[in-house]
Amino acid sequence: MKTKHFYYFLLLTALIGCGGGSSGNSDEFNRQDEQDPEPDTLQRNFRADLKPVNPTVVKRAEGQAVVRLVGDTFQVNLGLQNVPAAIHPQHIRTGKDCPDLRADIDHNGIISLAEAEAVAGKILIPLDNDLDNNSEERYPNGGFLKAYVYRESASRSRLLAELGPGVTYDLENRVILVLGTDDDETLPIACGELTQVTGQP
Repeated sequence: MKTKHFYYFLLLTALIGCGGGSSGNSDEFNRQDEQDPEPDTLQRNFRADLKPVNPTVVKRAEGQAVVRLVGDTFQVNLGLQNVPAAIHPQHIRTGKDCPDLRADIDHNGIISLAEAEAVAGKILIPLDNDLDNNSEERYPNGGFLKAYVYRESASRSRLLAELGPGVTYDLENRVILVLGTDDDETLPIACGELTQVTGQP
């Protein structure tokens, strides 16, 4: 049954993968970019491979996120599997690194949100149901498949205005941090560092 769910998850991810969706397959991602007629000067793609943060709690949470900047469009495709059937707050953070065992300052075997934020930084962009409006944040749920696919887009100029004066959303060396277990919505479960894969700086 787990194998069936896994392939169903991959199918869902592939179906939304037009324009560089998060299929977990870098070759497919690159093939899609080759087919895209938009010049590199107008398009920038960033990818993060999401890996477990607290493997003693959520052992195999993994997936991929792709962020595309095309003209005035900011688009995020994210797929994550092997996660609890719970709500998963997810954010692009201001830091440059994902937390590892060194972040466990109190040595209790669990990386708390505060410990993760000391490395991954504060929230830059909430990846919720409405990227254009941060007044109400709703996040994906792992559901019975214990996996989810997220795809949202926003106006880059409007998003930049939401960030406030003096703040930029330069994505190079930012991280995506995903939270949420059955017992604790704030516990970090997966993280990935964004790297530019196509487009001009």
